[in-house]
Amino acid sequence: MIKVPVLIWSLSRAVTLAVSAVSSLVIPHHDFSDILLHTESALSFLIRWDAIYFYNIAKYGYVSDNTTAFFPLYPGLVHLLNKFTPMPIVTAGILISNLAFLASSIILYKVTYKHFNQSYAVRSCILFCFSPCSILYSTMYTEAVFCMCVLMAVESVLADRGVSYIWVVLASYTRSNGFILSPLCFIEGLIKYSYTTGIIMASMPVLAFMSVQMYWFINRFPYIRVLPYSYVQAEYWEQGFLQFYKHSKNIPNIIVGCPFVLLSCLITYNYVLKEKYILQFIYDQGHERFLNIKQKIIQKITVLPNKENTKKSKYPNMEIFSFVRLFLHCILIFQIILSIFFIHMNMHFRFVSYNPVIYWELSEIFKRRGIWNLLFFGYICFGLSYAALYGAYFPPA
Repeated sequence: MIKVPVLIWSLSRAVTLAVSAVSSLVIPHHDFSDILLHTESALSFLIRWDAIYFYNIAKYGYVSDNTTAFFPLYPGLVHLLNKFTPMPIVTAGILISNLAFLASSIILYKVTYKHFNQSYAVRSCILFCFSPCSILYSTMYTEAVFCMCVLMAVESVLADRGVSYIWVVLASYTRSNGFILSPLCFIEGLIKYSYTTGIIMASMPVLAFMSVQMYWFINRFPYIRVLPYSYVQAEYWEQGFLQFYKHSKNIPNIIVGCPFVLLSCLITYNYVLKEKYILQFIYDQGHERFLNIKQKIIQKITVLPNKENTKKSKYPNMEIFSFVRLFLHCILIFQIILSIFFIHMNMHFRFVSYNPVIYWELSEIFKRRGIWNLLFFGYICFGLSYAALYGAYFPPA
């Protein structure tokens, strides 16, 4: 089964990296900050924008306050690989990212194949590997590792493995928004173990996030009265409520980001039109006591109404998959709101690209003819254009 996603991933890397490498050679660079790294690696065309910060963190540690916005797991892995092997930092970082990207492609394909069908799985994998920000999954960015952790957590819940909390904790040490996936751990703990266990499992990613904040509060920012992450983002990265709209220099970034915010809205709208039944189910069950949810979910998942307990449902995984899918759409809606009001809009697709529902919905939307074919063409072309811009050190970052 893994041959198909491996082939799609390999083709996407060959095309995307070739475009980025060529643009690095033939297009005059917009920025030359990478020269400060003093690296002669043939892969240096992949060290742009935030990748420079991850490179410096892996090599020197958190030497400046603004770097504390970057969470420690990914640069820590790069540092360890560089320390215990003869591999240079650039090579180590890019290897980790690409292995995580490959693993993500395989997991996405397998989950989609199981809960949809093969054609859905192929289309979803293509859309993932050729996404508008796929170049970042092959660079020293956290996107690939974070995506792998999220998809492993989703797969754990759907397969009832009981280890989703481990992956969400790792995601929370990789990116600041990892802990918002804690409800996945609660769902799995509630179904597999107990209500109390679900609460404990869900609290672990939050504690992981807070441990990073507490470390920076004690060791770097004892004088502030807000979360260190919020302070650094506002102080050094111009992020905060409507801060993005206060500077005319961000007008091009709004133009770049707005189509992808609208695309996310289209994805959510498409889901709501199709899945009204699950929304109705949640509405109808809203008056029930919260402590009875576990029993109701288990009955929905494993038992047919008015049948013996030994007889399994024809679709044993249908309901839990529906709940997980609904939760992931809620996360997407939340991040749409964040992108509009709090963060740099041009980064929107980067921040949501780990979410599998994007590729599940788009795989259906792009099946349609007419203008949807044009939209699919634009989706692929933007990814290749982004690779070219990245190689020449042009925004968007």
